[in-house]
Amino acid sequence: MTIKYTESKLLNMTQTERAKLEEIRNKVSESGGDVSVNQLLRDGIELLYNYKMEIVERYTPKSIKELIKVDVR
Repeated sequence: MTIKYTESKLLNMTQTERAKLEEIRNKVSESGGDVSVNQLLRDGIELLYNYKMEIVERYTPKSIKELIKVDVR
């Protein structure tokens, strides 16, 4: 069964980013598989979702006190 995607698809990426996706797609093809660049992007989103707390932590601003974290006893 084919899933139909109804959301518009506009994604700005560099030529380097696109080339990296194409490289992965080509490696899959060389191994006898088949995948589209769009499917790779969807899979990437699923991977990111599995690391959502780490991503939130990374992009959350920190105060100077949080950055120092000195253990004073």
